[in-house]
Amino acid sequence: MNTKPFDEFTHPNPDSGIYWGVPDEQYFTSNPVSKSILCEKFLGYKQPEDRSDANLRIGTAYDWIITNPKAYHSKVVFPGPVDRRTTAGRQRWDQLIKQTDDSVFIRDGSERDALATALSNAQKEFPRLIAAASEKNAQLVGVVRHQSGQMIKCKWDQITPNSIVDHKTTSCGTREEFIDSVWAFQYHVQAAMYQDIWKMLTGEIRDFIFAVSSKRSDSWEGAWLIEPSRSQMKTGYRMYQGMVNAHRWLIK
Repeated sequence: MNTKPFDEFTHPNPDSGIYWGVPDEQYFTSNPVSKSILCEKFLGYKQPEDRSDANLRIGTAYDWIITNPKAYHSKVVFPGPVDRRTTAGRQRWDQLIKQTDDSVFIRDGSERDALATALSNAQKEFPRLIAAASEKNAQLVGVVRHQSGQMIKCKWDQITPNSIVDHKTTSCGTREEFIDSVWAFQYHVQAAMYQDIWKMLTGEIRDFIFAVSSKRSDSWEGAWLIEPSRSQMKTGYRMYQGMVNAHRWLIK
């Protein structure tokens, strides 16, 4: 796999490729960056989501940042890990929100250390996976020019010799509840898209696995791994390709 070092990542317009260790501040302010931009410009969705809430996940804030960088970059806050399961973490969270009023407050998802936890808990079920993300295999950034001409960039939490691992958080309390939820079904569409992007980048096909952590404090499982079945991936891919084809038809 041909990867590029961070110092070759030309912010804000990187060349196509796979880069190691790109800081969030540069990754999320590079253009084009987002799945949301992909949905709006490439898949045909025109109505942007409401980005006014100060407590935004990174995944829903992508295009909010990119839409008007001069106006919004000064209002984007990257506070780093905040563990809201603790009293101190909850107090810190409330303090940050008050201090960043009218700003985009983005948490990085690492407050639960969920990737390492999920991989550790599920080692026996997925023995071919590396036990935890390391400096060399964590946080890859992929940038690719799609056949439509649209530049797409996405960030994976871990790449192993056999798989792509993407971290998710959920309000579900158990693995079974997550699998049965509509969110899990939507993730299959995302898995198909990311798998397709990886194939465009490298020519390789990797299994796609979600490292999922529960946001619920009463979840005794805490975190788990889910590998979409072949039928689920086929369904997700058909939906993803259907959206792409529908957009091509709409813009003719």
